[in-house]
Amino acid sequence: MFRIAVAVLMLGSLVLTHDATPQPGKTAAVYTGRIYDVWGAIGVLKLTVTTGDKTRVETFSIQGARIVGPTGSEWKVGDLRKGDKVEVEWTPDGMLVQEVRVVAEPARKDFSLLAPATGK
Repeated sequence: MFRIAVAVLMLGSLVLTHDATPQPGKTAAVYTGRIYDVWGAIGVLKLTVTTGDKTRVETFSIQGARIVGPTGSEWKVGDLRKGDKVEVEWTPDGMLVQEVRVVAEPARKDFSLLAPATGK
């Protein structure tokens, strides 16, 4: 009985001394890339990430992540499309994906010579 009481006391002191606030030196990691594939049913996002001259495909579990569109509105996983440019933000401890942000791209101008003429 005494051993159980000591074990409970020790475990309780560990819980009370654990600091859950993020450390000042640690920041949330952000990956930027294009969506390679989305598996919404199981909460998996595959992202093509380019660093320097190397391109690789990273896989993220986004089950608990918040998904934000280009205007700041909340999206669902089904709204994500292959080829969308996104930023994936991790929690400061690096264990979970916290947020997936879709980045708005500037509108493309059509400089094609074959485009139909407008006007007279």
